[in-house]
This record gives sequence, structure tokens and C-alpha cells, in this order.
Amino acid sequence: MSAADAGDLCATALLDPQHHANAPIIYPPGHELLSQHQIADIISEETGREVRYQYITANDWSRQLLAHSGGLPNHAMIQHITTQTKMCEDNTTILRKDIDPSALAAASGRPPLTFRNFVRQHRSAFGAADA
Repeated sequence: MSAADAGDLCATALLDPQHHANAPIIYPPGHELLSQHQIADIISEETGREVRYQYITANDWSRQLLAHSGGLPNHAMIQHITTQTKMCEDNTTILRKDIDPSALAAASGRPPLTFRNFVRQHRSAFGAADA
């Protein structure tokens, strides 16, 4: 889910709380499910750069995040995201893995941003090759 989609979802819940009155927590399923390889392929296609996915352990990822933190590591965030990753890997996550393309649109009031369109909108941040 993009930050814009999450923001729209929160704004909709605040502006129209009765729309979400049947549940104490609004947590819609995702609208697309992509593998790491598919994500790398989309970034490659949209940026003109070769991007590949290579598996690393949560511990290795944590070490890499610390090494590239610029001297200001956010230890809590590094711990959180690497723990979430490990939980997804061993299937103990509480995160939803189901998808329903219409659920986020219904909850936020607009069609969600696809990953491909997100990459398109932020090509320069992904280091897009010059045309």
C-alpha cells in the first residue's frame, strides 16, 4: 500500500467514521500481490536498469541497514522491519496476505496506486537510466 493510499484511507475514516463503524480497526487487504522477483522486474522495466532480487537473511539485512545508516541508525525501525520480514518468511506474520482489488478503493474512496505506477511516478528516485 502506498503512503498516499494509507493517507486517503485514514482521511476517509476520520471524515466519515460511520462508514467504518462495524470494525474497530480498518485494515483492508492489499490490491496486488507481487513476488520479490516480480518487483525487481517491474523496477527494471520502468527504469531501464537491471534490477535483480537476491535473498539474504534477516540478520544480514539488519547488518546492511546498520552499515548504510549514515551514522544515525534507527535501531527500532531496523528491528521492526527485519522482524516483520522474518515473520513473513516463516509464516507467523499477522500481516494480511490476501488480496481484494476493490477493498482498498472502497475504504479510501479512490483506486489504489499500483506498484508499477508508483515506480513510474518516482523513476528518478529509483535511479532511472537516461533515455
